[in-house]
Amino acid sequence: RFAMTSGTQHFKCPNCNNQEEITKEFKKNGVYIPYKDAEWELPASQSFYNWSSHSEQTKRCCAKDCVCEEGRNFNDVGGDGDEIILCDLCGTNGVHIKCGKIDEDTLDYACVDCGGEVALEERTIESRNSSIASSTFNLSLAS
Repeated sequence: RFAMTSGTQHFKCPNCNNQEEITKEFKKNGVYIPYKDAEWELPASQSFYNWSSHSEQTKRCCAKDCVCEEGRNFNDVGGDGDEIILCDLCGTNGVHIKCGKIDEDTLDYACVDCGGEVALEERTIESRNSSIASSTFNLSLAS
């Protein structure tokens, strides 16, 4: 069953991860390994593993003092300082251009976790979960 679901692209020894030797041995002993991608990567299984959301990136202003009138989740690209810029180093903590006093010519920003100077808000697990949900589903929460 493992060979049938894994296909040639993902079939490997569960102990040592060797793909070539185990494939050769299994074929020599008559085990059929279909030439296909793994079942968990086929379009029919995409919704179960939710692969499409793994490439989504949420943007939220993490500055301690967010001055955006529309709230922390508002992101106006090309506006007047209300665009959220993510940290150049980690890509996680973002701030509005005007909240982080970012130079609009370079848009260089490093969060405090990566050695920058903009103070970030203290967040609990509950606030992180609510910010992910609100920015993913385009809901707006007042800060």
